[in-house]
Amino acid sequence: MPTDGTTTQTDVTLTTEKAGTPQFTQEQLDKAVRDARTAVLADAGRMRTEAEKALKAAQAAQERLNKLEKERIDMELERAKDQPAEIRRIRAEQKAKE
Repeated sequence: MPTDGTTTQTDVTLTTEKAGTPQFTQEQLDKAVRDARTAVLADAGRMRTEAEKALKAAQAAQERLNKLEKERIDMELERAKDQPAEIRRIRAEQKAKE
């Protein structure tokens, strides 16, 4: 705002009245905060449940993969039971994966 007493397009008049702005009681604000917290906690609980379920599924899948890998190695060892060099190769390969 210019100090020479003239006004420009960007001059703004500030007032203490807020026409059309809704006024809320402290009780209403407290309820809104409680409701928001409850919603956030509910969302967090749902997300935690979903995460636990996904973790269990991933662990079960990993167990199945481990079992299949062990069966594969056992089959290779059985096929190579009369071939010590092949058995050493299979064991070395297995050790490298660990």
